[in-house]
Amino acid sequence: MTLPNARHLFARARRWAGIHVLGGMPVAARIKAWRLGRQGDCAGAAIIWQRLAQAAPQARTAAIGWIQFARYCLALGRLVEAKKALEQALSTRPHDHTARVLLAEVATAQQDWREAAKYWRNALEGEPSPPEASAAVGHLIYALTSQGASTEAAAAIERYAANGTLSDTAAMQCRLNLAEKQPDEDGATVWREFYDRFPQAAVDSPDWLRFAGGIEQQSIVKYTTADLASAPDARAAQRILSFLELRLSAAEYVASLRDAAGRFPDSADLQVMYFRFLNHYLARPGDRAALQALARDFCARFPGHPQCWQLRADAAVAADDTDSLGPLVKASGRRELQIRLAARRGAWREAAALARGRFAQDGGGLDLRPLNAAPRQAMRDNILLFAHVRNEMLFLPWFLDYYRGLGVDWFFIVDNGSTDGTTQMLTAQQDVTAYASANTLVATMSGMRWINELIRRHGISNWCVYVDADEQFIAPGIESRGLRGVVDDMAARGEEVMPGFALDTYPADMSGLSDFKPGDSPLAASSLIDPDYFFFGRQQCCFFGARGGVRDRLFGIRDRIEQAPILRGGACWYLDNHHTTTARVSRECGVSLHHKILREALDFMQPRRQTALRVNDRTMTCRGRHIRYRESGLLDMGGQLPRGPNAVAYTNSDQLVRLGLIGEFATLRGGRGAAA
Repeated sequence: MTLPNARHLFARARRWAGIHVLGGMPVAARIKAWRLGRQGDCAGAAIIWQRLAQAAPQARTAAIGWIQFARYCLALGRLVEAKKALEQALSTRPHDHTARVLLAEVATAQQDWREAAKYWRNALEGEPSPPEASAAVGHLIYALTSQGASTEAAAAIERYAANGTLSDTAAMQCRLNLAEKQPDEDGATVWREFYDRFPQAAVDSPDWLRFAGGIEQQSIVKYTTADLASAPDARAAQRILSFLELRLSAAEYVASLRDAAGRFPDSADLQVMYFRFLNHYLARPGDRAALQALARDFCARFPGHPQCWQLRADAAVAADDTDSLGPLVKASGRRELQIRLAARRGAWREAAALARGRFAQDGGGLDLRPLNAAPRQAMRDNILLFAHVRNEMLFLPWFLDYYRGLGVDWFFIVDNGSTDGTTQMLTAQQDVTAYASANTLVATMSGMRWINELIRRHGISNWCVYVDADEQFIAPGIESRGLRGVVDDMAARGEEVMPGFALDTYPADMSGLSDFKPGDSPLAASSLIDPDYFFFGRQQCCFFGARGGVRDRLFGIRDRIEQAPILRGGACWYLDNHHTTTARVSRECGVSLHHKILREALDFMQPRRQTALRVNDRTMTCRGRHIRYRESGLLDMGGQLPRGPNAVAYTNSDQLVRLGLIGEFATLRGGRGAAA
């Protein structure tokens, strides 16, 4: 017997005895753990790896066990345990690349963006392979932009591209991912460079279509629902669906996703995709139960999938099921969920402490040029209104008069390239500070970067109202209380932000709208409301969502309509048009009567001049909505819009209280069964 053969037999005998040659970790147990992991029994595999790590005689060998234990904890959503295990492993193997990457993944899953950015930088120090490096930089960029640090993210891309960590193709992809958050010209330059260097890839990219498609160019989406029905496999179906999102209404798109998920039940990616979009476009109360059923079914079918716990958490949030959410929050340590749970309990100090440092304003690249004088004196505890407008002369005179009547002390308004006299009217007002900007809405997060910056300059320690020019804020008793009564009551209760939502109005008769002129009250022309709304939970402040209304009924459009129309300047900031950073939420809810249908009908008379100017620089999804309004034929001035089964004409705020649409937040019921 030769020496190599003898060594082989000796090693084989040691393995059969259950003892690994190196490190003393039993092979039989390791094999069992790997087998359980392949079978999807992550909990069983985690138990074995934990025992192996605890029993390993050598610290470096124990680190292997802790890393494997952390891997399965990550899949199970036990992020707190995973983090502790990885820190234990790195204490003995500080340069272990796998442990560094897993620790970064844990911080990302917990949505602890500062920690995630730090750990992804650490992961990039270990000379990862090119694919690993590209993925790590992508995660780093996401972590930075989630903090609002888009300028730092752009610098990181260029640094890693210059030192060779990122290939040219990977660097371009990172730049594209960042483009919408960059100043307009910088973002547009990246997209033009992408098309110049990779023209076929651009044409084949739905993201390129979102950027480049004009208001009349929805036809360039090359797939139809017939293509989806004949997709040969799940991967082809996913690609077709990524394009159909630009063509279909929300209702049609969710239905297409449901059909595709049913055709390919073994595709975890398609099941997750269907869940995510159903959650995003909830349409009726039964959808909340459907989400929970989908999460349970997914976890039973794909027990080891890392999305399992996240789907369960999202379903629990939508259903406002704190009993189910509590254990998931404790195991995961996910910051957004911790904040929501604390807020749901009324522990606002705890929620604020958890949220501290999670938002950084990035005013880089903003174009804000004052057109007239600001108030002569610094203001405190005043009521200030912030808005951005473009070509709003039909609504602006009414808008200013209405909010002056409610008690607004001063207006700060961004004019984004108006050509219809809006600019001149704003600068002629004695209580309006107007700013001009050439930024696009896409690059300013639909205008919220403008609003945050103006609140920073003028709104600290004041009450800040944010509405659009076609929105009419209503709160309980607003006719007698005014805004001063609303904010004084909020201040007395220690509240910092008021929740609300956009309540769509529509005209009873379209034929008379041609007489609408500047200064007319939109409510006089468009007073009908469909009161059939419903409410559900969301992770971000104000921690609720709303659905319903005439646009959903007639056009299948399920926009996010939740809002935060009033906040205390400096106590919180806008994350987007619908959510703020964590703050103490008012127990009282208001609405903004949204005269969107009236606006679209008036634009329909001159679509080229008005609609194109207003929406051409928005995302293609937004442009698609305007195409749907126009092509429906419902906004023709000669006809009438079909009335909803429970439609009523708006009369006053007391009516909305009776309908369960405003008032004490806990009592909102969305108009069902309520008497007008």
